[in-house]
Amino acid sequence: MSPVYHKIEAAGNGVGGCSGPVPIPRLARARPGWTYFVPGGLGVTTDTSRSGALGDLDGDGDLDALFGNAGTFLSGHGFLGGQNLYFMNNGQGLFIDRTKHVLPEVLDPTTDAEFGDVDGDGLLDIVVGNSGALERVLIQSDHP
Repeated sequence: MSPVYHKIEAAGNGVGGCSGPVPIPRLARARPGWTYFVPGGLGVTTDTSRSGALGDLDGDGDLDALFGNAGTFLSGHGFLGGQNLYFMNNGQGLFIDRTKHVLPEVLDPTTDAEFGDVDGDGLLDIVVGNSGALERVLIQSDHP
């Protein structure tokens, strides 16, 4: 069975910067066929989250969240770089910040972050695209 992953096309600003369990954001309003959430449950940061993806990184059957963080924007100079963020879904409506346990502690100017099974072992890996810096491929050898 192939690993499951989904791309978040518009992650926006202000995601991350918290620790401990995070409740799924409350329902804000809905149009037919869509559910909108207020992104208050994942904390606030002044960095710029440029990309997001959902994938079952820990193999427990629910979707976890990955955010590519470019850091602070410098007018005319690009991004300073920021810590990418990973939140594990505990399957009961809580996302737990597992960034320090899964991702390297580096400040990359990330503009795209994706899940994918790069090495074909059935485990999701992480591919990170950076602006003006080397890309990173994080190969998972065991579930976090």
